[in-house]
Amino acid sequence: MSYQLSAVVIGCGFVAGGYDQEPIPGVIQTHAMAYQTSSDVTLMAVADADSKKAESFAKRWDVAEVYDDVQEMLTVVQPDLVSICSPDETHEDYLRLCLATPSVMGVWCEKPLSLLPKGCEALVEAFQKAGKVLLVNFQRNFTPAYKALKSDLVSGAYGEIQKVVVHYTKGIIHNGSHAMDLLIDWFGVPDDLRVLSAKVDYKVTDPTVDALLMFDAMPVYFLGFNENDYSIFELHVYTETSILSLTESGQILRIRKVKDKSTASGHKELERLSDQNMGLDMAMLDALNSLVDAVKDRGSLVDGKRALAGLKITHQLAEMGMKRIECES
Repeated sequence: MSYQLSAVVIGCGFVAGGYDQEPIPGVIQTHAMAYQTSSDVTLMAVADADSKKAESFAKRWDVAEVYDDVQEMLTVVQPDLVSICSPDETHEDYLRLCLATPSVMGVWCEKPLSLLPKGCEALVEAFQKAGKVLLVNFQRNFTPAYKALKSDLVSGAYGEIQKVVVHYTKGIIHNGSHAMDLLIDWFGVPDDLRVLSAKVDYKVTDPTVDALLMFDAMPVYFLGFNENDYSIFELHVYTETSILSLTESGQILRIRKVKDKSTASGHKELERLSDQNMGLDMAMLDALNSLVDAVKDRGSLVDGKRALAGLKITHQLAEMGMKRIECES
């Protein structure tokens, strides 16, 4: 099926278009730049409660129509695709508006689906029942390099996985959710959760926790660090033959593999292979292409279920962390 899709953007902040205000060649960081680059989609309109911000956005991205009311925009424009880039607390309401708009075939929503998991399950099911695509923008899962890594891990290309360690800051929900989405995509939903310690470096309701999660017999450790000291997001996979480290916020995959020959004393050593760029510079376009493919081909419906599962787990960990802080204070 080949035809042009129409799109609108709700919210005109940084991830909508601001990060690409002064574009960097070969880098796409926003919804607007992804739409502008795509040959499959035309960005028709934008909406923001701040009309001056919306007008400035429309001028920068050559968008014809500007609204300060989302319902009016959806009714008048009748878009095929909707990007939700508004504040977190508005996401659930705007998802419901998209669900009620007959023309909307796909929604590209920034995380989270909602501030609370309650009510989201019915919403995700409603999208699936209506045949509408719901893509939550955990970008890493959409790049070819991350898809290849998942295939290698699941197929056992590096041998049996012994454990995974995640390093992160700034809240188990806010930043830990990025790692959680990857882990659920790779290994499914964990069957046991334990919080080992907790601190507040972001929000009281979103502590940064040290936690142990069990995926069958495989342990995954979340180690939280203080955002006030430095920012970090790394994920390390330890297998029987290799250590695979996603560093620099997941931009780089660094692989260390057991050498073919042991040392004179019989010890096995790791040798560092060449680093691999994971393609995050183009992840926004990869995400949009995934949305377009799902809308046009209907081959594999993106339904938001993984994002919902991650939302539930990170909220459960946050609640456990808050209780631990309360008990220790």
